[in-house]
Amino acid sequence: MEDKPRMTREELLRLIGPYLDDELGVKDALEVEACIAQHPECRAEFERMAALKRALRERLGGADVRAPELLRRRVENLFRAERRRQRRWLPAALAAAAALALMVGGWTAYQRAMMLPSQLVADTLMIYRVQRQSPLDLQTGDHQRAIVWLNELFQQDVRPVNLLRGDLMGTRVCLFGGRKGAYLRFMVGGRHAGLFIRESEAMPYRLPMMPSFRAQGLEVYETQQEGFHLAFWKRGMWFYALVIEDMHERNMVPRLIMPPVTPS
Repeated sequence: MEDKPRMTREELLRLIGPYLDDELGVKDALEVEACIAQHPECRAEFERMAALKRALRERLGGADVRAPELLRRRVENLFRAERRRQRRWLPAALAAAAALALMVGGWTAYQRAMMLPSQLVADTLMIYRVQRQSPLDLQTGDHQRAIVWLNELFQQDVRPVNLLRGDLMGTRVCLFGGRKGAYLRFMVGGRHAGLFIRESEAMPYRLPMMPSFRAQGLEVYETQQEGFHLAFWKRGMWFYALVIEDMHERNMVPRLIMPPVTPS
């Protein structure tokens, strides 16, 4: 028997905006994701709001700028009124309010498609700082040799594995997400970078429903924190986490992810 969601549809609709703006706690965010997954009409509403936010983000060019609080509340009120009417398209008043928001400085939080778990980001940065200073188990610049080493490490076929368009320095065994994983060290455009790989089964973190972008058939989730740029994705049974130091160039991560490579 299917579990009934603890939130009503009205409560869910009220929380979709804060969820997209990364304003919910982990418990509420997980419940919103579960409700969206179970109810097609709620998912449709969620996707419509997310699409509008992405459009505004693109108009802003990814800038992190803030509209006046009073204006933001007025536009949020328009969102709620529109949801109550359950119309298919946004009313002209909402479009005008959004345009006004862009004119006076934009809208905070629309540069991000979804909320990444804060613990995932914090744990990844902590592990990266440790591995960045640790000696490598295998020093190599050969991607093919690194893949053979990964296959032997996990006793699994890690193909297809995505490596980076950068200078590989080597790899080592490490713990990631509480289980055995691998850390691959790179230099990317003169910046240090690290790629973590582990099996996605029993991963203690949940990725959001909507990716930041899609590249090479992957759904990639990215964020920036403490001067680092982080990206996460899955392929098959494998989970990947990428950390790049001091990266400020827009759209760099999609260009770094290579098509799947396999050993000869």
